[in-house]
Amino acid sequence: MLMPPLQLSLLGALRVRLDEKQITHFYSTKVQALLTYLAVESDRPHPRATLSGLLWPESPQTDANRSLRQAIFQLNRIVDNPRTQVIVASRQTVQFNAAGQAWLDIDEFRACLEAGQLERAVDLYRGPFLEGFAVADAADFEAWARAVGDRLHRQAVDALDQLCQRALDRGDYAAMQEHALRVLAYAPWRERSHRALMLALARQGQRSAALAQYARCRRILEEELGAPPSAETVALYERIRSGDLAQPGRATEIRQPVAAPRTAAPFVPLTPLVGRESQLTQVLAHLADPHCRLLTLAGLGGVGKTRLAVEAVKELTQSADGARLFPDGIWFAPLLEARTPEGAVGVVARTLGIALYGDRTMEDQVLGYLRDKTLLLVLDNVDHLAGAAEPISALLDAAPGVKVLATAQDALDLWDEWFFPLKGLAAPPDVTDPAMLVHSPAVALFALNARRRHPDFVLAREVEHVARICRLTAGMPLAIELAASWLTRLSCAQIAERIAGDFDFLTTAAGRIPERHRSIRAVLDTTWALLPADEQDALRRLSIFSGSFSPQAAQEVAGVQRSLLTRLLDKTLLQETAARCQMHDMVRRYAEEKLLAHPQERAETLDRHSDFYLDFIAARQEGLFQASRQETMAEVAREFEHVVAAWQWAADHGRFAQLDQAQESLFAVCLNRGRYGEGATCFARLVQAVESALPAQTTPAALEPIFGRGLARQGFFAVSGGDMDAGLAALHQALAIARCHQRPADMAFCLTFLGEFEGWRGNFDSARQLLTESIQINESIGDRLGGGFALYRLGELTHTLGDFAQARAIFQQCVASSRQIGSRDALGYALDQLGYCDVLVGDLDGAEAAYRESLTCFTEMGNELGMALAATGLGITAWARGGAALAAAVAWLTESIARARQVGHPIHLATTLSVLGLIRNELAEYAQAGPLLEEGLALARQVSFRRGIITCLNGLAELNWQQGRMADAQALLDESLALAVESGLPPLRAEVMVCQAALWIAAGDADRARALLTQVLAEMPIQFIFRRRAEALLAAADA
Repeated sequence: MLMPPLQLSLLGALRVRLDEKQITHFYSTKVQALLTYLAVESDRPHPRATLSGLLWPESPQTDANRSLRQAIFQLNRIVDNPRTQVIVASRQTVQFNAAGQAWLDIDEFRACLEAGQLERAVDLYRGPFLEGFAVADAADFEAWARAVGDRLHRQAVDALDQLCQRALDRGDYAAMQEHALRVLAYAPWRERSHRALMLALARQGQRSAALAQYARCRRILEEELGAPPSAETVALYERIRSGDLAQPGRATEIRQPVAAPRTAAPFVPLTPLVGRESQLTQVLAHLADPHCRLLTLAGLGGVGKTRLAVEAVKELTQSADGARLFPDGIWFAPLLEARTPEGAVGVVARTLGIALYGDRTMEDQVLGYLRDKTLLLVLDNVDHLAGAAEPISALLDAAPGVKVLATAQDALDLWDEWFFPLKGLAAPPDVTDPAMLVHSPAVALFALNARRRHPDFVLAREVEHVARICRLTAGMPLAIELAASWLTRLSCAQIAERIAGDFDFLTTAAGRIPERHRSIRAVLDTTWALLPADEQDALRRLSIFSGSFSPQAAQEVAGVQRSLLTRLLDKTLLQETAARCQMHDMVRRYAEEKLLAHPQERAETLDRHSDFYLDFIAARQEGLFQASRQETMAEVAREFEHVVAAWQWAADHGRFAQLDQAQESLFAVCLNRGRYGEGATCFARLVQAVESALPAQTTPAALEPIFGRGLARQGFFAVSGGDMDAGLAALHQALAIARCHQRPADMAFCLTFLGEFEGWRGNFDSARQLLTESIQINESIGDRLGGGFALYRLGELTHTLGDFAQARAIFQQCVASSRQIGSRDALGYALDQLGYCDVLVGDLDGAEAAYRESLTCFTEMGNELGMALAATGLGITAWARGGAALAAAVAWLTESIARARQVGHPIHLATTLSVLGLIRNELAEYAQAGPLLEEGLALARQVSFRRGIITCLNGLAELNWQQGRMADAQALLDESLALAVESGLPPLRAEVMVCQAALWIAAGDADRARALLTQVLAEMPIQFIFRRRAEALLAAADA
């Protein structure tokens, strides 16, 4: 690989090379420091004032600015040439431009770690960051370099640890020895690596060397840290000494205990920390910050607060930083068993080993002991102690050298507190691509626990189910571990199903697990008990929100003010994204159980929920039909699930007036967002509810128009879902109700869709009459949008009947009207049909322009069905161009089919399947053409879509004759021709006749084919694609 001209090696001693020559003639160390800092922090421009303050903090600002200018000038002379303009300076900022011009070893080091190329990563780690490099009078630069160096050092040591483990896994003890030795060269007090080296030597038969290594480990720990080896190290020594090296389990052999010199810790982690690397780095940075006196790790029980605290303790005890920052030790005080703040003080006293006596209070004695100490005190599980903040505050005041790391469910609300909220591990997205799933930290944790129970567990086989488990558990480590514990009895798919049905499934009887962590319910019970009454009330009422919700909804529906929301967010009982809140499903289901125990409160809350969201969507009716429709539609889409729930509650409880006000808005949203399934369900529920209420009404006339409007919309969705007969019956009944009550807008709605659907069925005279009446009614009531929609349907009918020029003129009128009204959706539909008419007459450039603008409109509006229509149009246009454009046609049509399946629109799906089948035939890809045409034919028959049936029959006939089955092909064409004749549509008859001529030519009957093609071209309306084919066939017949 060709290396960039400028190469910076920062791991180990600083080395700079330009064009393969080492640069040594820097004017000063601060010029080198400037280059290093800019190169490492190259992701952003740096203000000149920041850089001058970093390297010349003691100089007056004018002098510091001058020194910076000189350093930049010198850097430009040293490292810049016409090929390496790496220093980009403006009057305000300076930035290192590495793109393609510079190579940094730490960049490759990090990339290798991310890619799992650990061998290459540790090879790059020649030594500590900027080893031996120091800058006088630049304390901030030195602090920055130490922080970067510490982070890189930890990453290198972690990589070597992993390589040790890999070597152990494959029995390569020589490699294990090499990696352990290298770790000890960097960190001689790292006990885990001493054990790894002892084991590697023993496994290679070097028993004496392994025992000598133990002695060396014991001496180093005593000299460096003043403590003996851990019990685990001693146990390994005893096994080596006795010759008993039967493998007791890999983790046991090289695991590092948390307990360490001058450290009291709660337990030994049995698994590595997974998915918390960035949080661990932040925690360690905070603990190293002299301004941070109290750091609180906060989050739900089971989220991993204690585990992260223990890992931080472990990292500090294994690094020189721990002894430097906390010379009096790191102490872990588990407060769970304490019942009062006084009891907690007693736990701290026992942890520190303080000998208490009777003439002073326990708190005074502890504070007196700590007054001159410099140490880290970890207080685990603080939040269950009422009033615990007061003694912690007193401790911080009395002992300035003491730093506190606390774990709790919530902030302690102290002035000195640094708050560190902890959420679940990042769960994988809801996708099926395994490559996007396996990198999730939550998935990695499940896999780790799974392998502990099933050594032959293979993540790749189960990754989709594992990803679902992780999403269902919100990435909560405890929940993931509990789920994995069931693998001895259930598959991953079964575990996911059980969690989805009942979170009580997440439980274990394992003895070493604390009682409060043996089930998710126990965790939630503990959390609930610690909440004050107002937070319990809020959480209970907020459980009715099944998705995200706005602060306004929280206030108006659940009576929860923003201040109370903030408290729940701080406790991570809610999450906030884009100014919206959401409760994870496990927490929501638990709180919902609490709400079910208060039936009156639940009913009142659901009433307010229904009122709020039905009023919300009704108030946006006007916006859904204006130029600002895109924003309104997006706003409604965010609340759609709540609107559906509100609609269903209102229907079940007879709130018909509110439902009626929201009918038009809900219909528009379902139609234009492709939510056909939800639309069908909602309007069927409304119709059923009103129908049930009508007999009991003393004034049914008030409900009948509501019933009719709902019935009309139910009919539309029934037809769109494939039930043509039921849909048409509903629309005819709704039309009768609208006529009876003299509701012109309702009449026009029914007439438009009846006209469209009757046209699909081939009842063209009836369709034309219905659409014409709709246009007239819309004109009389001044509804330009409704009139335009009816005119649009009339245009469709016109080109179906073969009058392509007239249809084109109608759609040009629709486009102009839509532009005047400002409706992007109406414009998209009009352009879609104008594009189709352009294809019919052979204006392919015009068609492509219309379809592309149509796609833009639909994309802006988020209209899935519209996007599918435009994609099909672009595919048909590419098909009409032929030749190399057929590949684009296949791509567009494939995209459209996927969208049509998602929306659930059988007629459009049947149309697109048939067209793609014809193109596959043209490409001689018959194995792919057959399933497309068969599926399209089944769908078209299901909804009585005559054009779709004929097109699929034609395609299947061609498929058969191309494969030599002439009789089968003729039978299919006979059926197709009969349907075309029955339909009375000349364009369809012409298409079938062209296919018949092609079959006769294939069978050797050129004369009959010539006569038929001559008739078609002379007498019948035929669209451009089939006209071109007919002309080509005629030329072949004449040849």
